[in-house]
Amino acid sequence: MRDKIIDDLAGMMGGAAGLISDIRDQVRGDMRDRMKMVADRIDLVTRDDLERLEARIAVLESLLKPSAKPAKTKTAPKPTKAKAAPKKKRARK
Repeated sequence: MRDKIIDDLAGMMGGAAGLISDIRDQVRGDMRDRMKMVADRIDLVTRDDLERLEARIAVLESLLKPSAKPAKTKTAPKPTKAKAAPKKKRARK
């Protein structure tokens, strides 16, 4: 008799655990769907779209960079500006 009660309780607990797991999965799915709706409403981009755009930008940047660096040439140093003489203060009347 005692073993049957324990088996029944264990079965009920297993069923409850399965039910809770199913509820958790359902809530997660509902939240994911709602978050997608919110993201669409405020016009967010998806991770896939962002990664594709980053790849395209990297390709464009590589095309814009010069493939060979020009040889360095010596240039004359730039003239420095002479310091201006300090302005004289006017005497107060």
